[in-house]
Amino acid sequence: MDWVNKQSELSQVENGTTFRLIPTRLAATPGNKKVTLYWHATSTPPQEYRIYYRTSPSDPYSEPLITTNTYYEHLNLENNITYYYVVAAFSDGQERFSDEVSVTPNDLPEFIRIESIEPTTIDPYKVGEPYTSIKYYKADHCDKVWVEIMDPITNQIVFSSEHPEPKSTSLVSGVTIEPPPILWHGQYSANAGSGNVPDGSYRVILRAKSGEKDYAVLTPSVVSLTDLYI
Repeated sequence: MDWVNKQSELSQVENGTTFRLIPTRLAATPGNKKVTLYWHATSTPPQEYRIYYRTSPSDPYSEPLITTNTYYEHLNLENNITYYYVVAAFSDGQERFSDEVSVTPNDLPEFIRIESIEPTTIDPYKVGEPYTSIKYYKADHCDKVWVEIMDPITNQIVFSSEHPEPKSTSLVSGVTIEPPPILWHGQYSANAGSGNVPDGSYRVILRAKSGEKDYAVLTPSVVSLTDLYI
């Protein structure tokens, strides 16, 4: 595919409802000889998602990597080489493309990571109330952090929220990371407001932004979340 600044129709409106037609919020997170890609699903599941990449903005794209998920780990890459990615939603013989992102794999410490997800009753606001704690670390250069909760069946985001900034401390190689965990906390009840996440199994995504670049990490499998209010 020879794709240069290709634009796809973003959405369509039917009976007052807006449907996303393209993958959005594409994040590319570098690792050691790998890149983790994550994006927001289209409103209607496509036949498949196609991931195209190249190592120069002037080169044609690769043959597609195929998945039906909204995340992909691209392995066996070369460190310190910049890769350019787009993701296409493919259905009925038609591809609709995301924006292009660039990322450079490297062997530096992780920018962000989910440390643990566990139930606890140590609620600083309501002593004795149960809630789910999501602890994470982030590099200091990531100036915004938020958590997304995704339905693993539909790949749709059921909740997303940006979190206030914690204090940071030095680690190694000029990268700073967060030892004090940030706790996403609260309690779910069936009659509470729309900010509550019903008990169930989800994927948890930690997202961060550094300048114009988006990063994301996912739990490797679904996790059971109970009494979660974020």
